[in-house]
Amino acid sequence: MAQLVDNNPAVMAAYEEFKRFTSDAVMRDLEWRRRRFIEDQRLYVSAAKTEGKAEGKAEGKAEGKAEGKAEGKAERDIEVARNMKAEGFDMAVIAKITGLSLAKIKRLD
Repeated sequence: MAQLVDNNPAVMAAYEEFKRFTSDAVMRDLEWRRRRFIEDQRLYVSAAKTEGKAEGKAEGKAEGKAEGKAEGKAERDIEVARNMKAEGFDMAVIAKITGLSLAKIKRLD
């Protein structure tokens, strides 16, 4: 290190400033506080990201569940309408019970 400092005036000046800085207790304390603040900010951001991901996952799961229920109900209504149509129920009655349109009921096999 001494050889590097002796050969370059800019490095020597930087080294002297470093020694002055590290020998000053107030400056060391300020640097420690700065580093602590930066680390705390990183932790807050990381925690916020983790929380956001968990919330997004929960919302996505709830939306998926609701969509699945709606699709299941629609399939059930169609199946009930098919069975009622096969048994000879009136189309208006089938529409009233299942909530399907008359046009959709007519297209059922």
